[in-house]
Amino acid sequence: WTDTEIEVEIPYLAGTGKVKVNTISNGSIESDDLLAINFSQINLETNLGSGNEAFQTQHVDKDANGGYTWIMNSDFNNNQEAADAFSRAFENWTCTSGVNWKIDNATTSTSTSANDGENVITFDSGLSSGVLGRSTSYYNGCMEGSEIKWYVTEIDIVFNPNKVWNYTTNAPLYNEIDFESVTLHELGHAHQLGHVVDTNEVMHYSLSNGISKRTLSTKDIDGTLDIQQRSTETPICAQEAMTNSTCYLQALSNNDFELLNKIQVYPNPSNGELFIKNNSHININKIEVYTILGKLVYRKSNITLVNNKMNINVNKTGVYILKIETDNGNLSKKLIVN
Repeated sequence: WTDTEIEVEIPYLAGTGKVKVNTISNGSIESDDLLAINFSQINLETNLGSGNEAFQTQHVDKDANGGYTWIMNSDFNNNQEAADAFSRAFENWTCTSGVNWKIDNATTSTSTSANDGENVITFDSGLSSGVLGRSTSYYNGCMEGSEIKWYVTEIDIVFNPNKVWNYTTNAPLYNEIDFESVTLHELGHAHQLGHVVDTNEVMHYSLSNGISKRTLSTKDIDGTLDIQQRSTETPICAQEAMTNSTCYLQALSNNDFELLNKIQVYPNPSNGELFIKNNSHININKIEVYTILGKLVYRKSNITLVNNKMNINVNKTGVYILKIETDNGNLSKKLIVN
């Protein structure tokens, strides 16, 4: 704290807003600008004798295959539309953030959340009428030196079967709750994101009938990449570190770094208009843009550049994979459109 700067530690459950400072003369000064809190992460509070302290959580390699394996309840799995909508949201997270989640080919009869060693996906008729879905994480911890470390041991997600759900890729009707949107939100909690107050975000604490939120924003992604970084780089409590998911690595592994230095793509993130600059006059044969789920949204062949530069437009917000085919090899790059 100085006369010109106030530095704060952001507490759990904080949200974007103005800052008010009480003065020594019992007055107050309020900031003109908002202090932006772009994302929220789940913390675990532990009483250390002098009061509660909050600690970060992270993922580990629980299934000895890089992360966590989920299993669908048999009735949920038999509801093909629900299973498909869940899988779309599931793939959205795993391919965008790298969180190493997989879905078992087997099914289970378990239909509630319980700390039982299964990462269950199910409908649960025991949910109260005001609850659309609920993600429950279970944790274990240890002392490392003077610090407490917490990691996720299990995650269950349950949905309310007594709602009018929209399982399709169409927009929900005025009386329907969008299942894919709720799944994306609950998987965000499983990823260790908390609620936010921005009504436009996937992690906002409520969702109304007729509304869909199926696109992860840069704020969602920034929050999860921060969690993913410590999960993959910092082993804790004698656990193996999580590894990034296969589809995330596939999206990145095709990057030819020599080409990346010769072909620039900017800005990234963008508002939908992207520029491709060919610094070395390499012959570009084809440009394609795919959604993170593999849907082609843009293709152009027989490329002609003006001043070694061209622009493309992607009008819908989301995360995309840009693929550029050249005489010298192929380049893939992840794009974020706000």
